[in-house]
Amino acid sequence: MPQLRSTFTTQLLDGSFTPPENRGLAATLNAQGYNDDTGVFAAKRALDINCYMHWHDVLELEMFIGGEGTLQVNDRIYEIKPGLVNFVNYRDFHEIILKKPVTLYHLHFENIAVDSGLLGRLLNDEQFVCQLTPSDTEAMEHLFEEMISGQSVPADRRRLYMTSLLTALIIRFIGCFEKSPLKGHVIDTAGTGIAAYGGMTPERTARNGRGEKRFLQIQSAVDYINSHFTEKLTMAGAARLFYMQEQYFSAKFHEITGVTFTEYLRNLRLEYADGLLRHSDHTVKQIAAESGYGSYSSFMRDFSRYFGSTPMKVRRSAGRSETIKLKIKPDGDHSIRTITPVGK
Repeated sequence: MPQLRSTFTTQLLDGSFTPPENRGLAATLNAQGYNDDTGVFAAKRALDINCYMHWHDVLELEMFIGGEGTLQVNDRIYEIKPGLVNFVNYRDFHEIILKKPVTLYHLHFENIAVDSGLLGRLLNDEQFVCQLTPSDTEAMEHLFEEMISGQSVPADRRRLYMTSLLTALIIRFIGCFEKSPLKGHVIDTAGTGIAAYGGMTPERTARNGRGEKRFLQIQSAVDYINSHFTEKLTMAGAARLFYMQEQYFSAKFHEITGVTFTEYLRNLRLEYADGLLRHSDHTVKQIAAESGYGSYSSFMRDFSRYFGSTPMKVRRSAGRSETIKLKIKPDGDHSIRTITPVGK
């Protein structure tokens, strides 16, 4: 295998690895990571830092092909070894703790790129983690490589190329998961400690025992906000809902998600408003109200700052001719943000 540079420190990775001081991974690592309009991004990555609890506002699939460490998804911990694959959705919190540098294939995608039947299968309450056989690992590695090279496919064919490969990869992954799902080591969220896991330090164990309940509370808060952001929401109300003091809730929300409560709520509303502008005939004032804004002037100010353009300019530039679904609006119990274009 050729040498790889760390995604974060740019250093060449070899066998002489000493775990670095722990550094957090920003919650928005993958945000806006697309280099085209396919809604799919694939890359081969190298990690030499710990990635503490974080989340992404995209769907994410990763396959580890080298290195050692632990992967935590919500309340379960898995041993990282070649062929470990995990899928996380908008609600899932996850982290990677290293023993040796890790190499992996990384894929993130919007729901616009996935067949609705496959999307529904992925977005249930299961934790999708499995250990692939060598043959399945080889097959999925080939699909990942094809997706990475797909960035050079001509633009008029790239969307079909990338979404077709994505479909094939997801079908194979689901098939492997259904044959041999990994259960992982369950963390004791009642505060009595963590299920034993070989190789974990006492300090690491103590850290999880103290902090896991906090992570789960904030995860639940994020899930609730995703489903109710068009309603009248306040930080004080959210803190009360999850039995936390407001100042504590504010600090922990920022620490775990990487953004403030106000920023997160505002961004959800503005993304939703952008989708309505592009795919509905509602007036700008109607859209401001439907997006959760009580003040039209506040909506206009926030929208212009966020998008660098006025709502009417966005509407004119879109021409309302797009026919794809966007990850915008809460859908059922899955906290997916989708909006269907006019006429669909």
